[in-house]
Parts: sequence; structure tokens; C-alpha cells
Amino acid sequence: MGMINKAVSVRRGRRSPGVPTARECAAASSHQRQMHERLTHRRVVVGVDGSPDSAAAFQRAASQARQRNAMLDVVCVLAADADDDAATKARVMLGAFTRRECPYGVGAPVRLRVERGDPKLVLLLVSAGAELLVVGRESSPSAGPCQQETTAHTAPATHSPGWLPAPFAPTA
Repeated sequence: MGMINKAVSVRRGRRSPGVPTARECAAASSHQRQMHERLTHRRVVVGVDGSPDSAAAFQRAASQARQRNAMLDVVCVLAADADDDAATKARVMLGAFTRRECPYGVGAPVRLRVERGDPKLVLLLVSAGAELLVVGRESSPSAGPCQQETTAHTAPATHSPGWLPAPFAPTA
């Protein structure tokens, strides 16, 4: 059937197979819009620094993001006086970290964030409106370039990553 014949048959009320109707298109776009809104409103935040403890926290946060059908915000916090080169290097390291920990993908949308400032305050601000904030235990003094700044003051030292519902994040 030629292009002109297709248009004529659609106008006459007959529909070519495989061509969605206007109602089907509207329903599909409505569904996509709802999924987008759901993903943008549902978030799980994880603070990472490249340490084994933050890797465990990342794995747990990725699992929670998949289960909750939420976006995973992976945050690395640098010192407030860090320059742009340090932020660029931290972003590259953050990408390498996520690929190393989940080589086949997280299974949820991921947003990588490099922030500057006090780690406790930054993670609390970033997690505002999130369903969950997951942090590892305190880093050791011999932590790597992103390590000490990210988790040094975010959670008490424990033997497993902390599960903190975002509204109940630590205040002390």
C-alpha cells in the first residue's frame, strides 16, 4: 500500500496494522510522563568515597533504588576549598567507582554528583526530599583523595553501611 493509500485508508476509518491510534499515543505518553514523575520524585542518596565501606553502601543503595523504582544519587563531597581540577578528577573517579562496583549497570537511573563543603551538611541537603540516605562508616585517616571528605562525619562507625531514612538523617 503506497503512502497516499495509507493516508486515505486512515481517513476512511481503517487503520493500518502497527500504527497506533491517537488515543493509544496519548495513553503511552501519559504512562511515560507518570514514570518520569515517579523517577524524579523518588530518590535514594548514597555518599561514597571509594573505600570498601562506601562500596558496600553503594551496593545496598543500588539495591534499594531498584526495589523502590527510584533514582540513585551517588554523591562525593570534597573540601569547600577544592579547585575545579580536583572536582573534575573526583567526577572521573566517581564514574570509575560506579562502573567497577556495578559493571553491568545499576538497574536504576543514576546521577553522579560531586559537591563541595562540609560532608555532613552537604549530604543532608542533597538528601532533602529523598526516600533514603545510605552512608558507610567513618573513613580512616589514610583515606584516598575523595575518601575522608565524604564519610568522615556522616555516620557513626559501624560494621555495616547505615540505612537512614532521609528525614531522620543524623543531626549531631
